[in-house]
Amino acid sequence: MQAGYRIARQAADEATQRGLDVFPAADLGPIFEESERSADDVMAEYYEITDAFLELGADVFVLETFPDEQQMLEVVRRIRKRRPDAFIIGQFSFVPTGYSRTGFHFKTVIKRAVESGLLDGVGLNCGIGAAHMKKFLSAYLEDFGLPEGTVFTALPNCGYPQIIRGRAVYSDSVPYFGDKVSEIAELGVRILGGCCGTTPEYIREIAARLSATPIISSVRIRWRRKDEDKLQAEGLVSERVSQPSPKGKNPFRDKL
Repeated sequence: MQAGYRIARQAADEATQRGLDVFPAADLGPIFEESERSADDVMAEYYEITDAFLELGADVFVLETFPDEQQMLEVVRRIRKRRPDAFIIGQFSFVPTGYSRTGFHFKTVIKRAVESGLLDGVGLNCGIGAAHMKKFLSAYLEDFGLPEGTVFTALPNCGYPQIIRGRAVYSDSVPYFGDKVSEIAELGVRILGGCCGTTPEYIREIAARLSATPIISSVRIRWRRKDEDKLQAEGLVSERVSQPSPKGKNPFRDKL
């Protein structure tokens, strides 16, 4: 794991020397939880992984494919304690019904993650294709708007897999994927990419489209925030809690 991060950092340094803005990130996914393992054992493994990245000076973290925010935020608190200036992205995975494997709805999970104040970026990855991801993010933003101080992210799969001759083959073509990710960008989502089934061709496609037609920042105001009193009465919004941000200076944060 540490060797992989060193390779990524070396590649990023070489790209920077060529005038490109490339930032290596330490990536963590959900740990498989066997029935005989305790919650403390699982968290200890998360902490071991984060500490290994921190020893190498990692200052950008991506916690991806989590079903909800509970364990993720415990990991983030540890990172913040040891590296307050880290740029941390939390991404969640849902099925097309809008629920995660732990039974939480995407609006509930995203809202709790945003309101924690611990994450620089919040979004979705894996689980669904680009069309479903756009639908989920649109629905969330229609209800709650783009949060201040938090970047939204989206890394969809390129469709849904079919098993052909023993191989998982994803259905979305490169142009179609580019179309849908461009539509997601128009929502105000600022970090975009691809997950399962995507290849360098897919990433080049969305990079070329976004470079050719940059998203105007004023798109961030296209979503209205509904009356919060009404939402609180419906049990959809909790009281806002003002808390100081623990985040400091970070090259990736400054670039954004």
